[in-house]
Amino acid sequence: MTKFYSLGDSESEQKRLLRQIDLYGDTRGVAFGAANRVVELGCGAGANLWIARQLSEGSYVGVDVRQGQIDAARRRTRDLGIGNAEFQLADAAETGLKAGDFDALFCRCVLIHQPDPRPIVTEAQRLLRPGGRGVFIEPDGPNHYMAPGKEALMKVFHARTHYAYGDGRGSPGAARNLYPLLVNAGFKDVTLTPHVIVATGDDADCCRAFLRHWMEIIAPVADALVAEGLITSRELKQALREAETVKPDLFICHTMWQADATR
Repeated sequence: MTKFYSLGDSESEQKRLLRQIDLYGDTRGVAFGAANRVVELGCGAGANLWIARQLSEGSYVGVDVRQGQIDAARRRTRDLGIGNAEFQLADAAETGLKAGDFDALFCRCVLIHQPDPRPIVTEAQRLLRPGGRGVFIEPDGPNHYMAPGKEALMKVFHARTHYAYGDGRGSPGAARNLYPLLVNAGFKDVTLTPHVIVATGDDADCCRAFLRHWMEIIAPVADALVAEGLITSRELKQALREAETVKPDLFICHTMWQADATR
């Protein structure tokens, strides 16, 4: 089966990821100390530069494995007038950064993409100073749900999840395994907090935004899902129709899990 890396570095994918931060809202309560030195593993195109803005006396380092993402993050940094951010092209499991050089670490929606997330968690622990804080956020994929009348869309969405992460290509259960992952890597004081995202048909604009977002996730691999027999072309067409309809009884729900831990 063809490997698909859903966090590509095309312009359309970068824009989707920037929109996703606002749509999900899972980072709004995350705060770092003004003088902290913070590293982000898997910084992408700079969707989390709000971190650098919190660090009026500190600094931010973003790490990503794709040059296209690093280039986009640097452009975004210049556009926003942020002067305390720098970026490094590196694997999140082997950053090459100095051990114990950071007060805090942020890692969002990265572990799900790893066949084995343990090396990244181990590297995160290495980068933090003793007593430093790690923040990890992951989506609970199987928890994603919308109804009624969205059966085909749900099937196509979960087929895409399997295509991207199933059969050892990723770790779709990373959100539910955050606690043992962090404890086994040597983190202490691990706490988990759910961020439940709910939209209902009485907010039609919000529901349409979620439906568009789901189709943007599915679209790059839609033909491959059909070709590999995960869905039928009829189911894909039905999913497209379902994504265009918002009725008053529509209910959308999914959960992100945030883990806070101490080095």
